[in-house]
Amino acid sequence: MAKKIVRSYYSLVRQRQADETRARIAAAARRLMLNQGYEGATIEAIAREAGVATPTVYAVFGSKRRILSELIDRAAFGPAYQALVGEVKDLVDPVARLRLSARIARQVYDS
Repeated sequence: MAKKIVRSYYSLVRQRQADETRARIAAAARRLMLNQGYEGATIEAIAREAGVATPTVYAVFGSKRRILSELIDRAAFGPAYQALVGEVKDLVDPVARLRLSARIARQVYDS
């Protein structure tokens, strides 16, 4: 009996498409939640706004709660956060590093 060989599959194009779909769904959810609130932004409405099928939203995120969680993470740890972290890495003065670290923490908790 021959042993079955399992090959992994990875397509950069497919991954890019999946990332774009995820971003479209998140953007649609953000718009709807800002305009209609959490309750008003149903999975079906999010799918419609993103131009995808409802099962796609479930396949990508699993639930509305997970969409919201990702939106919160993006707001707290987005480009502004990354820029500040980059600044901390460049500092050698421990006092300056501590001050900037406190600023980063404040930004995260204020988000």
